[in-house]
Amino acid sequence: MPIPILVWVVAAAVVSFSVGYFWEDVIKPWAIQAAGRILDYIDSRLKYFSEAIVSLTKKGRDYIAKLKVYTQDKKSGEYEVETEKKRISASEIPDDILSQLEQQKKIEVGRIETKR
Repeated sequence: MPIPILVWVVAAAVVSFSVGYFWEDVIKPWAIQAAGRILDYIDSRLKYFSEAIVSLTKKGRDYIAKLKVYTQDKKSGEYEVETEKKRISASEIPDDILSQLEQQKKIEVGRIETKR
């Protein structure tokens, strides 16, 4: 059996009156305090980030992309380094960078180890 429209109207009026009555004394201060706690938590978890340092190296047949970012915790002032390594295929590397890697590979072949 559906609820009659009159019951919905009365329920809406009771809820509206309750919210209006408790808004200034209870609801608004609680909402402000909750929002303040959330913002304080977010602020305590913030870190400052440096610009990303990206390098691309070739080891054997594999290409390795490495990303390094230095961070400082806002609250404690501690420094950290975040790194991520990923193996990629030659097809994912732009042609100009790939040619630079091939040039460096040729230079590496020309080096020899000397003994003391």
